[in-house]
Amino acid sequence: MGAAVGAAALAILAGAAIVSAAPGDDGTVAVCRHNFTGAIRFLDPSTQSCFSWETKYSWAVGGPSGPSGPTGPTGPSGPSGPSGATGATGPTGPTGPTGPSGPSGATGDTGPTGPTGPTGPTGPSGPSGATGDTGPTGPTGPTGPSGPSGPTGPSGPVGAMGTPYWVATVVTAYPFGTETAWCNEGDSVLGGGYNALAAAAISRVSRPVSDGSSEGWEAGLLPTGSTVYAICANIEEPY
Repeated sequence: MGAAVGAAALAILAGAAIVSAAPGDDGTVAVCRHNFTGAIRFLDPSTQSCFSWETKYSWAVGGPSGPSGPTGPTGPSGPSGPSGATGATGPTGPTGPTGPSGPSGATGDTGPTGPTGPTGPTGPSGPSGATGDTGPTGPTGPTGPSGPSGPTGPSGPVGAMGTPYWVATVVTAYPFGTETAWCNEGDSVLGGGYNALAAAAISRVSRPVSDGSSEGWEAGLLPTGSTVYAICANIEEPY
């Protein structure tokens, strides 16, 4: 167990105090770790102390969640819709009045019919009529498509891990056997140990194990009825 339970792993075990020990007046929980087997036992500092072959560790119960990442910037506005259609042309103004006729000359003798004279020049145009009213405004064009979304802001720091818990299993083989206490699938083993049924018995195997999908703590060659336990937690990021 020596490599499996370092200072960082022991700091993570704070939540295990909810099951096996109450925090002290300063809000910390303490354990004693066997210097040779790596076995851990919870400690009440007000009435207990570690033996000479054990090392004492303590930690705070929990830490705060990290802040949320900032919101990404707003995307650009879509393009303007097309202009409406031009209104209809107003009606043409009235034709100007005809000029007065000249006086009639005296009737002469009827002479021979002369040749047709050339066409006289066109008289001047009458004044333009008043401009018609402006046609109604065409309908508004459709709204342009939305601009692309801004980039996602960076992720906030990793929040607090799940609450640690412990599991236990009993050695059933006779007269000695090896058992493994398994964590829930997907959770990590933080440490473990055993409680030998015989006071003089010492496990020849005490280590973390994994079967590819679950992790646990294995202890072996213990008397029948001994207990093997593992301390586990859900850790989403490598610690």
